Amino acid sequence: GYIDFNFIYKETSCTSVGASAIFAELRCQYGLSALIGPGCSVPLYSIAPLAMAWNIPVVNPVASGLSNKTIYPLVTALSPYTPASFVGSILAFLVRYDYHNVAIVEDTFPEFATPRILQETLVESFRRMSGFKWRIYNINSAAISHVDVRKLVDQSSAHARVFLLFTRVEGTRAIMLESRRRGMATSGDYVYIIIYKLSWGPDDKFTWEFSGANDNENRAYLESLGQAYFPYMEAWPEIQRGNPFIDELIQRSLDDHGYDYGNLLPTMWVPGYYDAIMLYAQVLNETLTAGGNPDDGLTITQSFVNRTFPGILKEVKVNADGIRLSDVTFGYYDLVTADWKRASIWRYETDDFDVVDSPGFVFRYNDGVPPPNEPECGYTGEKCEPSDENRRTLTLIVGLLTGFLLSSALIGVLLYRTWKKNTRHDLWWWKIDPSELLLVNPAQQSVISSTMKCGRRNGSLAGYDACSMAPSDTVCDDSCAIWKGQRVSVNKLKLNQFTPSRSLLNEFALIREVSHANISRVLGACLEPSLTGLVTETCSKGSLQGLCYLHESPVRCHGRLSSQVCGIDNRFTVKLSDYGLPTLYDAIVKDKTTQEYKNACLWKAPEVLRCEIEPTGTRESDIYSCAIVMEEVFTREAPFFAESDLLTLDEILTKVEAGLDPPFRPSTKMSINSEDVKNLIGQCWAEDPKLRPTAKVVRNALKRVASSLGTSTNILDNLMRRMEMYANNLEKMVEDKTIELREEKKKSEELLYQILPKSVANKLRLGQRVEPQTYESVSIFFSDIVGFTTLSAESSPMEIVTLLNDLYTCFDAIIDEYDVYKVETIGDAYMVVSGLPQENGNLHAMHIANMSLKLLEAITKFKIRHRPEMGILLRIGCHSGSVVAGVVGLKMPRYCLFGDTVNTASRMESNGEALKIHLSQTVKDILDTFGTFEITHRGSIPIKGKGYMDTYWLVGRADAATVDDVKPFSIEEVLEDGKINI
Repeated sequence: GYIDFNFIYKETSCTSVGASAIFAELRCQYGLSALIGPGCSVPLYSIAPLAMAWNIPVVNPVASGLSNKTIYPLVTALSPYTPASFVGSILAFLVRYDYHNVAIVEDTFPEFATPRILQETLVESFRRMSGFKWRIYNINSAAISHVDVRKLVDQSSAHARVFLLFTRVEGTRAIMLESRRRGMATSGDYVYIIIYKLSWGPDDKFTWEFSGANDNENRAYLESLGQAYFPYMEAWPEIQRGNPFIDELIQRSLDDHGYDYGNLLPTMWVPGYYDAIMLYAQVLNETLTAGGNPDDGLTITQSFVNRTFPGILKEVKVNADGIRLSDVTFGYYDLVTADWKRASIWRYETDDFDVVDSPGFVFRYNDGVPPPNEPECGYTGEKCEPSDENRRTLTLIVGLLTGFLLSSALIGVLLYRTWKKNTRHDLWWWKIDPSELLLVNPAQQSVISSTMKCGRRNGSLAGYDACSMAPSDTVCDDSCAIWKGQRVSVNKLKLNQFTPSRSLLNEFALIREVSHANISRVLGACLEPSLTGLVTETCSKGSLQGLCYLHESPVRCHGRLSSQVCGIDNRFTVKLSDYGLPTLYDAIVKDKTTQEYKNACLWKAPEVLRCEIEPTGTRESDIYSCAIVMEEVFTREAPFFAESDLLTLDEILTKVEAGLDPPFRPSTKMSINSEDVKNLIGQCWAEDPKLRPTAKVVRNALKRVASSLGTSTNILDNLMRRMEMYANNLEKMVEDKTIELREEKKKSEELLYQILPKSVANKLRLGQRVEPQTYESVSIFFSDIVGFTTLSAESSPMEIVTLLNDLYTCFDAIIDEYDVYKVETIGDAYMVVSGLPQENGNLHAMHIANMSLKLLEAITKFKIRHRPEMGILLRIGCHSGSVVAGVVGLKMPRYCLFGDTVNTASRMESNGEALKIHLSQTVKDILDTFGTFEITHRGSIPIKGKGYMDTYWLVGRADAATVDDVKPFSIEEVLEDGKINI
């Protein structure tokens, strides 16, 4: 008998959401046997997974990117432009001329998708075949950099002579112009295969002129194509008026659908629909004749492969992967005739080339001989012995190098003698042997120093306090020692194999002459591996004072001024340390990524921060640092203390360095109300260094301010007042820290309760052992996502992580309503148990059943962020029985379940169906005692490791709407809601 086809036409508008909804509606209303289409590639990505779930074959004459049978087993691609044909022709070209070293250039422009599919298919073929060596180089044609192009050509030409350019015309042009500039495109030693257009018609023109470029550059680009080939597929010449099929197609379009082609012609895709229907009809006849199942989409699809049949206009050959193969033409641009020509055509039937209207592949350089795969001597010359001329050159080089070494040795001897001559005792006055120092424990700090070091504040500048704000890239530790009977400070330095230089000796000579009441004198230095550091007068950390002496001395400036280099000796005299010796300090190892280094930068002037190589410092930068120190004194806070509430340390330094208008500086909410002080500080940290006052001006201004405020000159009175203030402040800080400690303890307990059951966590918290325990009756829930593997293959890792996070956040909110415990999640699998660690009789089955129904209801409303048109197909399995539970492991302990009940529950899930709850006999018997659940018998099914088991479907509650009560959805509702409820 005959088979009548019922054709149903639907317009997808090339959108994923619309196509998925239409496909679902057609399947539910008509029971589809096959899908022919859709008319563009985008909707097919969302339809293909649904077709696989419903076992419906898809024959598509348009799309070319879904040819992977592992991911899309029910899709047959009849598009004449398939990656397989292009890849086959390129492989045939490479094999024909024995090219196995290949450079692949990929365009990362986001919308350049089709050539990228070709490139990925080609690379996959390389992996399956042996003998090919390839490397992939990336270029973004939307943001071409000449530096990147030069680097790309350098790297690629070092290992290959064949270039495959999967690039837009802008990227191709840049690479070819650079190749011509090096002579590679005109030497005859390189071959370029350019994916310019997938198809080529008689009216298409090759465009080599570039808008915005001059004639010379356009001509250079044209000449660079002398050894380039362009694979493409020729448009079908049969699509012309006068062809019976085309004429009838045009007439029926007008009669049946009211569409008038006018002067236009149908596209080559239209005959493809005819061929697709004929292919399906042919296979369907064969299946019915053989007594097969016509509704088995997978079997039907497998019958499409390895088949050749006469199409309406061209013969159709489908390969083993369900892909239509087509001939591929290799064209080139003839520089002599200035015309586009065809070199050869790759025939898919023979996997070989036919010469068309030229002598085949024309190699226009090197006397027409194809360039070899690699140079005669290899890419690095490793395959050739050096010639006589090269030997002479090598001998000359060795001779010159020997002479240079001898001369250097002679100069070295002279320099050594000069150095020995300068090693007078006077130049080495500063050298102290570590054995001369008796290191002792640091003296107990004063109340002032201790209070300052404890002053810390939480916020965006975490750990930012008076102690950590020290320039710790220079001084990593301060130790007290006894040297020649006096107490000294040893400031340890981080140096890597430092050798004293002449400049350092000169700097120590300058330091020796520095002597002032407000300067901490440098007594010497130890530069031995056992101890590396400066030996200075000992001072307590504390207050601050002037720079006048340093600025007027040969040292000229401090360069590292901060409140941490200001000390007070035992006579309450303020002294500066860490000054001078730029050679020594520049040799210190600095890690600019550490918090300590960034903290030290808060005192540095903007012009210093902008320098890539950190300068020694200037007088003007010292004045800026002095302003920051004054701001610390008058506000009694660390630098930028108020700003740290809103900004991170990096953001603060960036704003200071940027030189904003007005400049970004610390707030000046001072403990004293003095406009003179604010104005003075503002002048000192001015953005323009030339506008900052000198140290002498600053000192005189501070004297006037102190006089006007009536500040006591009695230092003991000031000291006692400060000690009382710091003591009160310390009590408040201790109270605040105690409150913070309680909050952190509460947070840690809440986190532990989220990882382990509360009763188990409390035992572990008290140091008690958690013994394994047997529970006679519990209910276990397993779920997973149907089609998750396919979705993962089509999504990025970040999109999958976001999907699972959204889904499990939704699940976690629901399970809190029931007496259940979430055991774990593995990928898309979700495991929950009820009845432990607190036993609840037989209520565990009811809690698991109610939770399952709630999750199933929620999943129909769940949306995938990156695929909102898709629905989640949740599969659930439940089983009841006995288990053993206990804590496993010491690090990251897990509360795990063991027993055959766990395996059986997992089998219930894996043998279930999408959007259904699969129950075992055990859990069904318990639920029957409640009389509130609607359960249907599924039947006896084989279960791995169990034999045949009677299983059931949980449909719903007897007092609530069931899953089957949900009304059928319409296509309008689907498009309005943006989801598919299946």
